[in-house]
Amino acid sequence: MKQLLFTLLFIASITHLSAKKVDGFYITLENDTVYCKMKIPTSLRYKGGPDMFKLQDELKVYINKKDTKEYKPGQIKHFSFELKGRTYAFTHIVINYSGYMERTGSLPPISNDKLEDLNKFAQVFESGNINLLYYREATYHSHAPSMGQGFSIIVSASYRQTKYYYCLQKNDESPVLVEHKNYQEMVKPYFHDCPQLQKSMDWNFPYTYIRDLVIYYNKWGLIMKQLMNN
Repeated sequence: MKQLLFTLLFIASITHLSAKKVDGFYITLENDTVYCKMKIPTSLRYKGGPDMFKLQDELKVYINKKDTKEYKPGQIKHFSFELKGRTYAFTHIVINYSGYMERTGSLPPISNDKLEDLNKFAQVFESGNINLLYYREATYHSHAPSMGQGFSIIVSASYRQTKYYYCLQKNDESPVLVEHKNYQEMVKPYFHDCPQLQKSMDWNFPYTYIRDLVIYYNKWGLIMKQLMNN
């Protein structure tokens, strides 16, 4: 019993590593760019890289050598930083509360007796005429591990189930979360002005193919822009 409890506590303690102090910038609601030092949480879950789940909910910025200020999604538009030679960027998105309830079976925040949409930061995967964002949504489950006949246990084990969603943002429009159901019809209008895709594309594609569509579309847009400038 003690050994199991120790093991569970040890696993929980090593999952989250110490935060890293890194250079970065954020964009205010007034579109001002502010360069600063950031306190970025890290996790073994991401091989010592940024803890993506924590960064979806807040950004901590140093205001002096020790103290930090927290920014929640919606208080700033965007932030970016570099860690271990890789650049990370996050953009504010709004998650519709009814869709969230349907997917997770959980209630979003409630304020003044009303359900609220969720404000989150989503990771930027691709940038261009269409920005592709990556949002991680978790549901939490718990159960009591069985110790066999004649044994009882008071330690409850919990685990997190994660589902991944793309969000699309075209021009200056607000990012839109792409549901896993009917996603083909949802994303098709974003590519309506690309004749190559409209002619050759089989729209019965897997969800993960959305990223390839965005990459192709953004490259096509750059080529068209160069042709128009020549």
